Amino acid sequence: MDSEMIIRVFVDGNKWCAVYHEDFINLQESPAGFGNSVAEAVGDLMFQSSGDEPHNKVKEA
Repeated sequence: MDSEMIIRVFVDGNKWCAVYHEDFINLQESPAGFGNSVAEAVGDLMFQSSGDEPHNKVKEA
């Protein structure tokens, strides 16, 4: 992803939502981050875009 992409932040229901403005199609097809604050939503978007697994994910045996 381009290092200078514009992030759009808006309220969706009772959460803040952050998406990449230029590449946004819809919430089902595009990366999106959610949180109780703008900072949490942007942080979640960065995490969703990184491809990493959540740290608290339970590993199956």
